[in-house]
Amino acid sequence: DYAAARWLAGAARAGIRRVLCENLSALALARTAGLEPVAGFGMNLYNAQSVCTARALGAVEEVLSFELALPALRRMTALHTGLLAYGRLPLMLCRACPAKGDGSRCAACGGAGQLTDRKGVRFPVSCRAGCAEVLNSRVLYLADRLRELSGFGFLMLRFTDESPEECARILRAYRDGAPPPEAYTRGLYYRGLQ
Repeated sequence: DYAAARWLAGAARAGIRRVLCENLSALALARTAGLEPVAGFGMNLYNAQSVCTARALGAVEEVLSFELALPALRRMTALHTGLLAYGRLPLMLCRACPAKGDGSRCAACGGAGQLTDRKGVRFPVSCRAGCAEVLNSRVLYLADRLRELSGFGFLMLRFTDESPEECARILRAYRDGAPPPEAYTRGLYYRGLQ
């Protein structure tokens, strides 16, 4: 995509060094722009072979799939392998706007709509580049489990709808190992664990 390539080249000229890539074509675009690609969780890296493939395609770091339990993820840890440790997990990617509900491209929500289910639970909808991403109603939270994550090269904190003040508070929570908020999820990391 020509517009994406121009944007990445501009980012490289501005001093940006690395870029998070959520698909294979993004890896190539990043390399062409002179940036170091980081394979994001959207690439669904779930075993050693997929990590090796991402490296062969130019990734300098990888964020492993959040759809695996921690024991499986630990078998793939390495210096440049990370884990999503905070944020609203994406549930669905849509072309038609789910917040508007009539199949059209976009609601007048300013890119930050929401869906409410039959139980009254609200799911944020993040819109950009002609797509809408439905996010989990609860944030993934692991700040109080940092010792269990020590084998990973880095932890990714994904901010989507937080204010700057909330981002600062969350960064402090991860620095200090603070207990979780009232509503949170551990995702699939602890399924099957006692």
